[in-house]
Amino acid sequence: MRTATAKFPPDQVLRSTADRDRTTREQPRINAAPLAKAEKPAKPKTASEDLTPTVFHEPWWLDKATEGRYEQVEVSLGGTTVGRLPYLRFHEMGLTSIGMPTLTHFLGPAIDYGPGNATTRQLRGLSIAGDLLAALPKVSGGVWIKLHAGITDTIAFQEAGFRTDVQFTTEIAPDAEDALWGRMRDKTRNVIRRAQERFMIAEESDPEQFLAFYLDNLRQRKLKNTYHLPSVTAVMAECIGRGQGKIRVALDEKGGFNSAIFTVWDRKAQYYLMSTRSSDAGNGATSMLLWDAIKSAAERNLVFDFDGARHGADAKFFAGFGGTFRPRYWVWRSSRALRILGVLNSLLKRRANSAG
Repeated sequence: MRTATAKFPPDQVLRSTADRDRTTREQPRINAAPLAKAEKPAKPKTASEDLTPTVFHEPWWLDKATEGRYEQVEVSLGGTTVGRLPYLRFHEMGLTSIGMPTLTHFLGPAIDYGPGNATTRQLRGLSIAGDLLAALPKVSGGVWIKLHAGITDTIAFQEAGFRTDVQFTTEIAPDAEDALWGRMRDKTRNVIRRAQERFMIAEESDPEQFLAFYLDNLRQRKLKNTYHLPSVTAVMAECIGRGQGKIRVALDEKGGFNSAIFTVWDRKAQYYLMSTRSSDAGNGATSMLLWDAIKSAAERNLVFDFDGARHGADAKFFAGFGGTFRPRYWVWRSSRALRILGVLNSLLKRRANSAG
């Protein structure tokens, strides 16, 4: 464990930890009971909730997603942790960088802003975030982090020399089923209705069945898998076992897989993490599965988060479900060595393409 004294306040201590147990059990269990309905008053937040703002910040998630290799920096005040920033160190092109574990779509600082008015909390958050960034280990490559919804500005990152970009996701707030249905585009409702006539929704408890279907669909499209499959399998199994994840499958008349999605949830939101469909499937079956997931999120009083649009086609598809666009910030910082290697790699690719 590495320790150092923080800048502010004087008794704040920074810690860098990488002492996670390396358990890799994969024992699926079935879903837990739904959370409280919207009409019930919300329970006050605890400091521990502030320090795990998303399911992706949970130690068990990070352990499974990294095979026990994740690290984190922490800020403590008076012996109490008030900030933490998990990360994964990895090696690429001969350099060491910091980034996001597999399937971990959001991370960034988890901060206990403490009591006080909005200004006091904001300033305290900036101080804690700055100290967390100062405590990150020096790396020869770069740092890339996609920030969770609770981080609404990147001031501390900019002060630390990071650059900022933004990606948009679509969120659907919980509501009554008929209200949710009514907000969708007619086209989206129609494809769901047609899919409901052709397919049956089933729950799959075995991640390996989902991933076998996923890999087969990639092969049919001549695409390459970019996930670290042992980690994905472990994460999916752990989420299902904890009642915080579900694989939904659209079955055809012969009982075969047509489409499948995987969603996970925490106490605030349900996230659309993975999907796959057969080469001859249209959007209908996937839309039907998403509608089922949106309804289940509303029953738990959770926001449904489509988890980022990679391009305009994604944004248009997600918008059809009647959601609202929300920003998510990317922050990154790269070393001079990494920038030089990036330029050289680009030149070599250009030369290879011109020679071909």
